[in-house]
Amino acid sequence: NLRQRHARNLPAAGLSGQPLFDYSTSLVRFFYSYTEGAIPIIAAGGVSSPEDAYKKIIAGASLVQIYSSIIFNCFSMINDIYAYLRHMLDKHNLSTIKELTGREIGLK
Repeated sequence: NLRQRHARNLPAAGLSGQPLFDYSTSLVRFFYSYTEGAIPIIAAGGVSSPEDAYKKIIAGASLVQIYSSIIFNCFSMINDIYAYLRHMLDKHNLSTIKELTGREIGLK
């Protein structure tokens, strides 16, 4: 289980941050598929780069929580994520984040 795999890195309060990225993204993917994209999903867990935010969105997240990322990278992370998402929208010839949401799942 996740806690056992990262037990040596666990702070007293529990597991958070980058070790949760893959697991939390798989949960976003699961719930997006399970609900067929019918409910908004707020993703959190290990988002430390614009690419991470993008991966959460294409897995099915409507919103991405970046609190820790802002704490460690300052508010410049917001601009970096915006620029990266704008680039990915242009690359895929899309207009909105909603069009990217769940793209990896292929329900659209």
